[in-house]
Amino acid sequence: MKKVAHFVEKFPNPGNEYIYNQFLDNEKIKSILIAEWLAKSRDHARINLFYHKKCSQFSFLNRLNNKLNGGIFNKLYIKKLNSYAQRILEDNQISIIHAHFGMAGYKLIDLKKNLNIPFVVTFYGVDASYCLRQKSWLDRYRRLFEEADILIVLCEEVRNRFLNLGCPE
Repeated sequence: MKKVAHFVEKFPNPGNEYIYNQFLDNEKIKSILIAEWLAKSRDHARINLFYHKKCSQFSFLNRLNNKLNGGIFNKLYIKKLNSYAQRILEDNQISIIHAHFGMAGYKLIDLKKNLNIPFVVTFYGVDASYCLRQKSWLDRYRRLFEEADILIVLCEEVRNRFLNLGCPE
């Protein structure tokens, strides 16, 4: 049986139930959810959830760092996040990483390299529009395009945007 780790930045995130519904009640694939940080908790007994508690402590630094377009805090944060996620993936014998949103996918590039397992990234909206107008994200996405095994976009327009940025077909 395939085991998939779904990765999101925040759980629960209002309006993102469609992500969780992708893997709930699927008997063919065992799924876990890894969130960078847990927002106000709700009943999530049906979801095998892990969250990086330290991300809550660092989330202010991460947001500040994002305003500064990367740097030392972002690199340290991503390293800690990858280390935490790697332990979970190894302990659960995960065979596929699925990042939901390009911003989350970028943070997992080194994890994919360390584990050498298939890496899927799904782009939904802001990650395929607003982020493409930010130079720092253009550079990050180009790296993500090289490392991800499968990129999923929801429309032909986003596909064309990515091809124009150098994404392989």
